[in-house]
Amino acid sequence: MVRQKRVKRQLLSCIGKEGEMMNLKFWLKWSYRDAKERWLQVLAIAVILALGTGVYSAFGKQKEWRIESLDKSMAMLAMYDLQLELTEGSYLESAALESALADIEGVNVVETRLMVPTLVDASKEGETILYPGRLIGVDLSDGGPHISRLNIREGSGLTEADAGTNKVIMDYLFTNYRKLSPGDSIKITGDIELDFVGRGQIPENMMIIPGTGGFMENENTFAVMYMSRDTVQQISGREGLINNAVLLLDEGANPEAVIHDIKQVMATQFADTGFNLTKKEDDQVYNAMYADARGDQRFWNIVAGLFLIGAAMATFNLAGRIVESQRRQIGIGMALGVKRHWLALRPILLGLQIAVVGTLFGIGVSYLFGQALSGIFKEFYPLPYWGRLFYFESYLRASVLGVMVPIIATLFPVWRAVRVQPVDAIQTGYLVAKGGGLSYLMEYIPLPGKSYMQMPFRNILRSPWRSLMTTLGVSIAIMLLVAMAGLLDTFNRTIHRGSSFYTESYPDRLDVVLDNFYPITSDHITDLQQLEQDGRPLFSKVDVGLVIAGEYINSDDEEMLAVIELDDPATALWQPTLKEGNLPDGERGIVISEKAAKDLGVEVGETVRLSLPVREGLLSYRMEEMDIPVIGIHDNPLRMQAYMSLNQAELMNMTGLANTLTLYPAEGVTTAQMRRVMFAQPGVVSVQAVKDIAQSFEESIEIFNTVLIMIQGVVVILAFLIAFNSTTINVDERMREIATMFAFGLRIRTVTRMQVVENIVTGLFGTILGIMFGYMVIVWMMESQVKEMVPDIQFNVYIASGTLLTAGVLGIFVVGLTPLLSIRKMLRMDIPSTLRVME
Repeated sequence: MVRQKRVKRQLLSCIGKEGEMMNLKFWLKWSYRDAKERWLQVLAIAVILALGTGVYSAFGKQKEWRIESLDKSMAMLAMYDLQLELTEGSYLESAALESALADIEGVNVVETRLMVPTLVDASKEGETILYPGRLIGVDLSDGGPHISRLNIREGSGLTEADAGTNKVIMDYLFTNYRKLSPGDSIKITGDIELDFVGRGQIPENMMIIPGTGGFMENENTFAVMYMSRDTVQQISGREGLINNAVLLLDEGANPEAVIHDIKQVMATQFADTGFNLTKKEDDQVYNAMYADARGDQRFWNIVAGLFLIGAAMATFNLAGRIVESQRRQIGIGMALGVKRHWLALRPILLGLQIAVVGTLFGIGVSYLFGQALSGIFKEFYPLPYWGRLFYFESYLRASVLGVMVPIIATLFPVWRAVRVQPVDAIQTGYLVAKGGGLSYLMEYIPLPGKSYMQMPFRNILRSPWRSLMTTLGVSIAIMLLVAMAGLLDTFNRTIHRGSSFYTESYPDRLDVVLDNFYPITSDHITDLQQLEQDGRPLFSKVDVGLVIAGEYINSDDEEMLAVIELDDPATALWQPTLKEGNLPDGERGIVISEKAAKDLGVEVGETVRLSLPVREGLLSYRMEEMDIPVIGIHDNPLRMQAYMSLNQAELMNMTGLANTLTLYPAEGVTTAQMRRVMFAQPGVVSVQAVKDIAQSFEESIEIFNTVLIMIQGVVVILAFLIAFNSTTINVDERMREIATMFAFGLRIRTVTRMQVVENIVTGLFGTILGIMFGYMVIVWMMESQVKEMVPDIQFNVYIASGTLLTAGVLGIFVVGLTPLLSIRKMLRMDIPSTLRVME
């Protein structure tokens, strides 16, 4: 009472003859007192705002940061303008091809390369590291390579003096995952020891696109190695031959005109050799990295927007309710003659204090989140140049929103308070629900127990607006939690689905790729089938087949990678799991994935257009388009995977040939033993356990999982703060009612139990709404964004029971127990003063 009288005297002394406030310092002190009295709630709102603006600003310029870094990195490494790849199995004389291409107008520099599949043995003590790989022989003359240079991350590079030596640069990401360093032992097929001198990459191998290395390889299971071209030619027995060329064009040259001239030269001088031409912009890795930067920005904008919207709505709700609780005091001020705009200043200043604290905290959140985000991307994409992620423009935009939100949040309730007559503001407000709100509904809902057991339900219905605001506050928190955790659940479910497709049956089998196409009845394949160890067969069965890389072609003539496995349906043990249709049965037809069927707009019984390699000669292949009926749709979420009968090899002029084996271990034989034996066999370039194929799913979307896991931690904090603040403000608003119940002799445990029941009911409805909103957000994000960002994988929305349990614990259990935090305050309550203040 003493403090109230002092405030009243100060208030009266500040009124001029025209009622204008003359002492701004007084209002600053008063708003500071308001913030101090509610410091925990003010701090929580500020932190909510900081998390929203900080995450928003960190993600806001992700695209610009990545594209700037990519542009400078590609320029530093002189990535090719055009790449010419000979059809698989085709080779040409290096000097002849280089000479033919160099004479074309617009071509500045030409370099030829030889790419050879191989197996890599990097085993260390206690760890077996046996994986497929690729040798890339580069031209080291005159300080080369001059096109698509090597980005050396550790150790030394290759010089002209290294031509013909066994010095090798190992892929950075593979060696990083396998914890290999220069000097470690490296062997390749044929038990050839290599001199591991450095770790690095060329631009087009900054990442491994799953499926381009063979059976779903990725950076962790496929080793790209760089050596001198002369050395790779010697190792592979292809002296003077190459199968790849890269070109840099003159500045201002027309790429389409150069491509036209190259096609004419190839048709004239190398008519029997098939080839593919790729512009830099169409390179799978280049395109993926730039497309990821642009596509990811849309995705992260949505994530950041959800954070900011959630924080804004929570701030609007909480700050507005704080102001609403001051409504009666505003009415008293108007009755004393204080101008309305000065009375409005006090709550607005409170909103400004929240904004300032939230903005300052947001700087720290933005910096820390940006550092964590940049660290993740630098780990996944080891570019030679990375810019600084913190963009002041992005944070300034987020900060302006952060400052405006709490101020705007206070304007509406202030406007409601100052527009009424003083007597109405004093007599009515948030404590008096005109007409009893919806409490009359209790007449139709008979509840057992004493009156104070029914009071929590009556309180909810008596003030529906306040109950709705509390419910929405909880639902916002749960929506953010379910949306972010649900995305992670969907990704993980897809990983599990893809893994199960390969490992559900015969999980110990090995997939082996040979270095060429061999007759099925050849001695080479027969010898591999009959391999023994210690006089005992290694394999219980061997399936022989083909693996062909082709392309789907949709109605718009857009091409999509297709990896087709051809097996004998009568003898093959492992068969793909189908969603509809039939397995290959020897008739003409193909089994495609559900994702491919959707993207191509086909169903079982319709035809799909494919571009497949057709054999022209021993070392020559050409690509030919053909229509093939769809006979089935399998359950693999990967779009590119497809299956056909081995007898359809005639479509590619490969009847009786094979380049892959599926090995099933004999009793007592382990996968590791089979891999070790197969590694030493000639003509074997890839030995991969199906468990490694399953791991590729996780690697293909690992960056999303990593970032979402980081975001999920922030979401849990944000959701807890929103839920906590919503309910604590709700409890504070009922202090007069609590004092009244104490005055009538109710014990503190009874009052606390009533508050807990009310919060549980409110939290239950908020949780249900939050789960529904969160599910709708996930569906929208998957349909509008994720399927464009990860076009090769089929995602089905899934929310794990653990996510629902977490949402329930946070939305019901934590919210329900929030009143326990007010027990100390209630124990120290001055009942007469609390009742008097309110009356």
